[in-house]
Amino acid sequence: MLTMVSACHIHQQQCAAGGVSTSEMQPGDIVCYRGHVGIYAGGGMIVNALNKKSGIVYTPVHFSKVVAVRRIFN
Repeated sequence: MLTMVSACHIHQQQCAAGGVSTSEMQPGDIVCYRGHVGIYAGGGMIVNALNKKSGIVYTPVHFSKVVAVRRIFN
């Protein structure tokens, strides 16, 4: 289960690794924004935790400028 703690860990560890272009995103890729991360779900959507009230939700991938995309599973 994705939590805010694991998302921060992913952000620090994985957003520094090798990248993938936004045109090559696949479900499971980590999408990095400035101060935020999400997991690409496909269909132009990410799964992410916006805040405590909303919890885990689907959001359009381009709700904010994408800084990097990282693939940690092949």
